[in-house]
Amino acid sequence: MKKIYISAALFAALTFGVSCNKVLDFTPPTEIDANIAIKTANDVQSVLMMSYQQITSAGFLTGAVIRTSELYGDNVNPARITGDDKAVYDGSGSIFNSVGRGLWANGYTGISRANNVIYLLDTKSFPEATQAFKDQLRGEALFLRAVAHFELVRLFAKPYTNDPTNDPGVPLRVVPITTPEQAKIPVPRAKVAVVYAQVIQDLKDAIELLPTSNGSRANKMAAKAYLARVLFNKEDYSGAYDYANDVITNSGVVSDMNITAPFRMIDKEAGDNDNYKTRGVLFQVYSSSNSYDVSTLLRNDFWNTSASAVRIPFTNSGSNSIYTALLNNGGSRLSQLVEAPTGELPYSSKWQGLMFMNVPIIRLTEMYLTRAEAGLRAGKVDATTAAADVNYVRSLAGVSTFTTVTLEDIQAERRVELVMEGDRFHELRRLKQNVRSNPFNSSDLLLKIPDSETNANSAIEQN
Repeated sequence: MKKIYISAALFAALTFGVSCNKVLDFTPPTEIDANIAIKTANDVQSVLMMSYQQITSAGFLTGAVIRTSELYGDNVNPARITGDDKAVYDGSGSIFNSVGRGLWANGYTGISRANNVIYLLDTKSFPEATQAFKDQLRGEALFLRAVAHFELVRLFAKPYTNDPTNDPGVPLRVVPITTPEQAKIPVPRAKVAVVYAQVIQDLKDAIELLPTSNGSRANKMAAKAYLARVLFNKEDYSGAYDYANDVITNSGVVSDMNITAPFRMIDKEAGDNDNYKTRGVLFQVYSSSNSYDVSTLLRNDFWNTSASAVRIPFTNSGSNSIYTALLNNGGSRLSQLVEAPTGELPYSSKWQGLMFMNVPIIRLTEMYLTRAEAGLRAGKVDATTAAADVNYVRSLAGVSTFTTVTLEDIQAERRVELVMEGDRFHELRRLKQNVRSNPFNSSDLLLKIPDSETNANSAIEQN
């Protein structure tokens, strides 16, 4: 049995110290040695937890991905943004920028660990485990690998709407490294279209393997919701409509009329693993009230007990500012999810709190807005039917409803509903609209491939 190695390009960036996450019920091992550590399917599950821990950390999915996407967009006021974050906002980041370094390291570490799960399931039989359990582990690994590749390609490459067959994406790492020689092989950037194709295939395969209910971990509907998001970004509006419609119709998830509910702590340890279903959440990352907090970065950047200390407040002047949009169409999203003390810059209170929070990654309202626009674009619904989906979202916020809607109506609703959740920047690029003063396909809107990769991978192409 071989050891599982990591590539030289990743080695300098990887961190193997893993915190105990009570939500996931495992303390993952700190390294993988197939000769010693992996004896049972439960050991493979521990490796899977390592992948979850990396990809769902504040350094990736529950913090850095969201913050970086907002820094590139037009919702944030740069008055207090400093350091490497300011370089991202200005489009002047370098290969040494900590934002790009952290995202690259966390994303590819998580991918490597997901690949290890798949490798172990392919090479060992684990006769003590049921096939259903092994399929579940494989499905979760495929889901995590897809999510990480997708978020990396959205931040390190030009959007699919530009020139996907020619634009360099990110390296596709879908084969486990099992020898030192393999770890030294340079891996070029796959084209954007190729990365998307792999992400879509991984999610489709995951959907076939994942269970319908999986506690705090990825399930079948979470994968379908993520696939709807990917296809929407790809402008496959027919496919995006179908998956969003499936999720809305069959997930059993409903939105609580309390619009703050998705952003507040649910104590999973109190019992109900599925209580998120009444809060409009399809996939979220749980913090543990005892030991594990995934919300630190968002809470520290977007909210503070002192308004003057909020690092990333809203744009608040001009007809296109997000605060103006919230004033006009926010409803209770303005009164309950925004703070605007007199004399201070307004800011989001989605990520507020002195205690740990759960971080929703995909919410039901996104699926309604995706179904509305994708259905209208694909000719699967008319403007009246699409209006019903938009009205579902607006009714939760207590704002007036539409009889019919235009594409612009749906997009405006999406902006105020998903503000500070990392959506706006990718929407502007999907729609080929300027991002502040930058064309949607500007290279200034890309993170640089970090030095940890460029120093070790001679095949890498820099942005």
